[in-house]
Amino acid sequence: MAKFKPGQSGNPAGRPKGSKDRRTDLRKQLGEHSQAVIDKVVSACLDDGDMMACRTIVDRIVSPLRPKTEPVAFELDKDAPLTQQAAQVLGAVSEGVIDPTTGKALIDGIAGLARVTEIDELSKRLDALEAATNE
Repeated sequence: MAKFKPGQSGNPAGRPKGSKDRRTDLRKQLGEHSQAVIDKVVSACLDDGDMMACRTIVDRIVSPLRPKTEPVAFELDKDAPLTQQAAQVLGAVSEGVIDPTTGKALIDGIAGLARVTEIDELSKRLDALEAATNE
């Protein structure tokens, strides 16, 4: 696997050295006024009923809700090809054994495993080709 040499950028077209991040500039500008800004947003929410201000506060305080799913158990032939495993998951979803969100997560996991397996196999093939050329 190719690695970048020390001092060589992985993204040469990226942000130029020395350029400032707008968020850092905003934080510096707020500086001592940050509490006043926070008070103003809270006031807009509580006193004026400004729903955007309320949403800003809630988004910063409360972590986003994620659906909780119970552990599931269904038959999955782990020795089957990955496409058949994905089909088994879809079958379990269509039969109501698992919910669609869990089914999607499982298929995403199978797809990730397929990518890792593919990279592993390509790496083995490359190593074998290099060994054959060095002989």
